[in-house]
Amino acid sequence: MINLTHSCLLSNNVEKMRQFYADLLGFKPQVDNQGYAEFQMDGRSVLSIFDISVHNGMALEPAKVSGSQNIILEFEVSGIEVEYRRVEEMGVKIVKPLTTQAWGNTSFWFRDPDGNLLNFYCKENSDKKESLSCCGTDCSTCDCFSDICEGCNQSEGKVFHSPEGCPIYSCAKKDNAYKNCGECAKAPCSIWYDTRDPKFSDEEFEQNIAGRIDALNK
Repeated sequence: MINLTHSCLLSNNVEKMRQFYADLLGFKPQVDNQGYAEFQMDGRSVLSIFDISVHNGMALEPAKVSGSQNIILEFEVSGIEVEYRRVEEMGVKIVKPLTTQAWGNTSFWFRDPDGNLLNFYCKENSDKKESLSCCGTDCSTCDCFSDICEGCNQSEGKVFHSPEGCPIYSCAKKDNAYKNCGECAKAPCSIWYDTRDPKFSDEEFEQNIAGRIDALNK
């Protein structure tokens, strides 16, 4: 059995690279020693940054840092458009903007301070699934989505119009541990009707419910 456990970037400026990846990934390195930083991405993969002078003192052959032309670090993300804006706000120059590939993934490319090429991507329809709340509402269709509200899933039900927590989310996710209301035999239940948007007429609300149930069943 062979497992790839580490992706290691050699750098002349570990401090700058450490800070860049801490800002990019949203967490500090779990291992942070002089000349070495290690970001544990999940239970198996690790991204590490290694001072090239320290590395060359250990390696059989010295390495050179010039920015990789042959390697791309790829990160799967949820909310690709949100990530795109966030990376832009970091002041990072985008090499290639949001692009939907022929196979369905949406990606954008940029470089780290050492010139290594990075690709953030989301799989086909993953943004759509991520923005679909537990009650079947597509948060991405709301004018407030991503600007003042992250959506039901990201905020754990504490959306802009219900900062204390949406009762539908609490019932489905917290009380019953459902993935969404589609797993509940009672849906649409009384909570759906109690949280009805007052701008809907009776007919519009019934159409809204039908659309949400249909979305949950897909």
